[in-house]
Amino acid sequence: MNRRDFIVVLGTTAYSSLGFAEEPRRQRKLAIIDPSASVEEMHEADLNPNWRMFFTELRRQGYIEGTNLTVHRYSAGGRAIFRELTSEALSVSPDVILAVSNGLLRVIGEATADTPIISIMTDPVSQGFVANLGVPGGNISGVATDAGFEVWDKRLQFIKELVPGASSLSFLSLTSGPNTPYGRAIQDMADHAHMQLRFAALQSPINEAEYRRVFEQIVRFTDILLVNEGPQNYSNRRLIVELTGNIPTMYPWREYVEAGGLMAYAVELEALFQYMAGQVASVFNGTKVGEIPVYQARMFKLIINLKTAKTLGLTVPPAILARADEVLE
Repeated sequence: MNRRDFIVVLGTTAYSSLGFAEEPRRQRKLAIIDPSASVEEMHEADLNPNWRMFFTELRRQGYIEGTNLTVHRYSAGGRAIFRELTSEALSVSPDVILAVSNGLLRVIGEATADTPIISIMTDPVSQGFVANLGVPGGNISGVATDAGFEVWDKRLQFIKELVPGASSLSFLSLTSGPNTPYGRAIQDMADHAHMQLRFAALQSPINEAEYRRVFEQIVRFTDILLVNEGPQNYSNRRLIVELTGNIPTMYPWREYVEAGGLMAYAVELEALFQYMAGQVASVFNGTKVGEIPVYQARMFKLIINLKTAKTLGLTVPPAILARADEVLE
């Protein structure tokens, strides 16, 4: 089964289990808020494969923008304007808000307990977004991009096998330190691996100049780098790959490796966006959002770019090659 077939099968199986209706009942309204992707990207016709998949699946479910679906799009553009965008989105009385990050979800969740929210998020139970994955309760559901914090242990394990002598680690994120559940989990992971950790924290506005500022610090400190899943990083993935230079780096999505990054331990983002489209359609069709299970990603792939490894002077151990799901040459 190839990658595209997997995505279609995942979507079809999941949606049928949620009991989606064959036909939409009436005109629906969707508000999308993204912390970094441009408004122009959030369309079916755009080159961004994730948004293209999202709107293609909504169409397959019977919801077509301009026919029976109105879409309001909001982008923070890397700025800290989540509350302003949330207020704008709520003012149009959407049937569903789609939130693309933990930070956005927290702000939107504080602003409304009534409007259904579908979100892509990390570790939603520990973060307090939902009561449990099977029956979230409240007004939030969506997809979880990780299988809990332990996925970072796997990522660190894989990158350390390529750089066994590494003793210092940087973590590129929006977290300034171990003052959140996420930050504490990363700190615990580094402590367990006996590695010195530095949080390479991005500050608003998140743009090229900010990335260059942070990487000036990273290159002076770190033996290896981990990049978090945040959409701000994803939108700037080509720049990040460029700035890593000679630093062996583990990425959270395959698209980084396709752009020349060293390696990723990741799930298929397209599949998650397809799944979210099905959840949105389910809400449109009358299902209570608190009754829609949160889908937690389980099928992770190890992807390695051998050309980049050679450029960095790294020898990929046979054991890692044997475990890799994809090897780009």
